[in-house]
Amino acid sequence: MTAEPQRTDDAARTHWHEPPTTFLLQPRAHSALKHELEAIATELTPLIDGARLARPDGTFELIVLPHRVVVRVDDAAVSFSWVGGRLPTVADGCLLVIAWANVATGTRGVAALKSGTPTHERTYVAAAASPVDWRWCAIDRTDQPLSTRELTAEWFPCGAIAPEV
Repeated sequence: MTAEPQRTDDAARTHWHEPPTTFLLQPRAHSALKHELEAIATELTPLIDGARLARPDGTFELIVLPHRVVVRVDDAAVSFSWVGGRLPTVADGCLLVIAWANVATGTRGVAALKSGTPTHERTYVAAAASPVDWRWCAIDRTDQPLSTRELTAEWFPCGAIAPEV
């Protein structure tokens, strides 16, 4: 009887012992992040439309840029900005949400925020094991993580931005 040769391929032998890379460390998490930022704009659109119907003479704006969504009602605004970390992973970045007051009424677009004053600010990190269970966790709170819909609903009525309906 002949002995089978020993396999010396250490790489093949050790890979099955390593746990899989978590979702937020994978490159595909960037696609899910893009989808969630688009979902913020999608959630804000009917809120802006409703406010516009209630007050046709008001200033209403929804600005969608790569990694940033800004919603504005008259001289108040809320910005949702993705801030990348030192590593090129979603797990290393955060979502910075800022409520603004005193936004220049004569200026449109993101440039209007230059005159604004930040009134509230919160930083969120993404929590997800897959694209379908995405949640936002506030780093300064221990309550339940928020879905994108819940996050948007929490910030749209913040301060003076609540539509008068």
